[in-house]
Amino acid sequence: EISHQSQIEKAAILQSNSYSFTACRRTAMSVEQGAPVEWKKYSSYEVEVDPDQDDKATEIKLASFARPHMRAFHFSWSGFFIAFFIWFAI
Repeated sequence: EISHQSQIEKAAILQSNSYSFTACRRTAMSVEQGAPVEWKKYSSYEVEVDPDQDDKATEIKLASFARPHMRAFHFSWSGFFIAFFIWFAI
């Protein structure tokens, strides 16, 4: 014979398993029924982007020092200009 305590534990386990199975099934059904969600690296951008071309930028802010790649671009051209100017000023 199974004790009353073990019957309660078994019923609790069955109830929790059926709940998690139902929750998983509901999640899977909602994913299957919904429209496919496109993965995007960022939720918003600082420049205008074209969603039809994988969020590629449609403009370039050349005067901006906000992003690291633009700082590198400006420091590289200014360094080259200074070196060029100094080289031919001698």
